[in-house]
Amino acid sequence: MLAKLTGKSGGVEDLNIAEYPGPPGIHDPAQITKNIESELIGRIVTGLTRGSGEAAAADAARERVDEGVYPKEFAGAPDDLVRILSSPDILHIVVCGDAHRNRLMVMEGGHTQPTTKAIALPRNWERLLQE
Repeated sequence: MLAKLTGKSGGVEDLNIAEYPGPPGIHDPAQITKNIESELIGRIVTGLTRGSGEAAAADAARERVDEGVYPKEFAGAPDDLVRILSSPDILHIVVCGDAHRNRLMVMEGGHTQPTTKAIALPRNWERLLQE
């Protein structure tokens, strides 16, 4: 995603991306070298030799599905609904802020468990909303 945004900011709308197969941060140097030689170089060549744009992106997504990198639903049609989180079990809803600010973040990592505290609205909540 960062590469696409960088390309757009530089005026390149249809940038082909060769994505490293998996999270390099957890791979040892030998595994990184193996993944680059066995998969990434082929993806780079494919990106340089085929068209760009939505059709190429759809082809790339289908290839990642065939490789088992992406779930099968990612191979659907462009207007199909596709999940963005791996499981609904990791979705935690947090309500905070005020009427003049808002923020939405979706982070998937599984490194921590949320800490929650139940809250109760005051009895005069409806009146407070009107103020």
